[in-house]
Amino acid sequence: MKDNKNDGKFFDAIATFFLILVEISLMGLRKIKFKSEEFIILFPVISIYLFVISYSDYTHLKWLNMFFPNFITLKLVNHLRLISPEWHFIFLFLLTVFTICFVLGFKPYARIKKLQKDLDTIGLVNSNGVKAKIISEITIDDNRTKVLLIAKGIGIDRVEAKSKDIESAFERIIENISISFDRKMIEILMCKKELRKLVNFNEIESSINAPYSFLVGETANGIIKADIRELPHLLIAGSTGGGKSAFFRQVFMSLLKNSQYLQVYLLDLKRGIEVKEFAQLPNVRVAKDELEAVKLLQSLHEEMQRRFAFMEQNGIKKIDPKTHKKDLIVIGIDEASVLYGKTTGNKEKAVQVAKARELTDELAKLARAAGIHLVIATQKPLKESLDTKTLENLTGRMIFKMSTHAGSNVALGNAKAYSLPDVKGRGIWAGGNKYIEVQTPFLSEVELDEECKELSERLHTEGMKNFQSMVEVNSIDNEDQTEFKSNLKQRRR
Repeated sequence: MKDNKNDGKFFDAIATFFLILVEISLMGLRKIKFKSEEFIILFPVISIYLFVISYSDYTHLKWLNMFFPNFITLKLVNHLRLISPEWHFIFLFLLTVFTICFVLGFKPYARIKKLQKDLDTIGLVNSNGVKAKIISEITIDDNRTKVLLIAKGIGIDRVEAKSKDIESAFERIIENISISFDRKMIEILMCKKELRKLVNFNEIESSINAPYSFLVGETANGIIKADIRELPHLLIAGSTGGGKSAFFRQVFMSLLKNSQYLQVYLLDLKRGIEVKEFAQLPNVRVAKDELEAVKLLQSLHEEMQRRFAFMEQNGIKKIDPKTHKKDLIVIGIDEASVLYGKTTGNKEKAVQVAKARELTDELAKLARAAGIHLVIATQKPLKESLDTKTLENLTGRMIFKMSTHAGSNVALGNAKAYSLPDVKGRGIWAGGNKYIEVQTPFLSEVELDEECKELSERLHTEGMKNFQSMVEVNSIDNEDQTEFKSNLKQRRR
């Protein structure tokens, strides 16, 4: 009975050993690039070589006898000679393929086993005690890798909740966690490089090499930029002191310094204090109170309608500034909650807020094709300060640290902004389904003032390069206010 148990353990060990060999070889096989030049050249060369030695008086058997005389004896060589050369070729070919695959797969196999051991230490298991299993690690570049794991019964929210533990276990920074395209696996994008805690605007602004683009910041994989035309609208959110205002400033500084045929309209209801440096530029207009802001939004909405009429007449679907001689318009709203916030007991302001919300929603839905884009900054993108419909159209998002899970979930749909380190200027850049941790460029108020003075001098010296006159910001009289109230009543009916 005891011998049977020992035999069983022996065969189990043999079976496990062969399964490991097969697993390593399969990993190596996946690493072979069948369409690469190396494979296209080496495959026929190796095949021809094996064919030649198989048919050259069994040369390989002589070598085996020479190197392993105790195992490959002359008697065994003579028996093997009775087998046809075709079978020798097949055997040598399979042995060569297996050896190559084993060599290529051994290092990845050892790496995955180490990662699995590290992952097991944080206790990521489902309700039945089954652990999350790492399937593979894919090298993306010198700094980043993607880890694929199967976690049946473990949702992505639980993996995200363990992100800091995973970073500690793997000794890597997590850049993104997402579900694979077939929804069978979870992908963890990781990088080696630690982000800097301060990135100056002047240090990296030269990386902007296209008009209508702005700096997003420095990631573990380098500097990233964005084209305002591709977003098409941008939301900037985060708790006070996180870097929201500095990012807002540098977005517009980037756009103004590197773009021709551009008009900028800034709505700052703190009497223009936050954006006063921009007011000296000839292609910038600033609205300083609620009435001015609503009137400006109305004028820009009318400009959008004029552009739609132009597009219809000319049979075009999208405005291109240079081709159609229409300036790109970017509207910046700093601290949206002031413009769109609660108005308890103030009927006049309620009318203004309702009008501002309606106009902003229309612009967010339609203005992209007309070459008009929104940049909205707020602490928390809650429905009290920003309509849900408007929020859905702000597809580009820079979210700084949030003080609550709920705030992060509203802004990103996950807790990534809540989990950010307490580093000023550190945020999550969200574009599509990608969430990238970035250190945003810092542009101080003093530096901004200097930049605006230099730009103002340059524009006045070289002349403005705009196709259209700026939309005028007029004060609102009692007749305008009466019209707002009348329109509001009609909408309520």
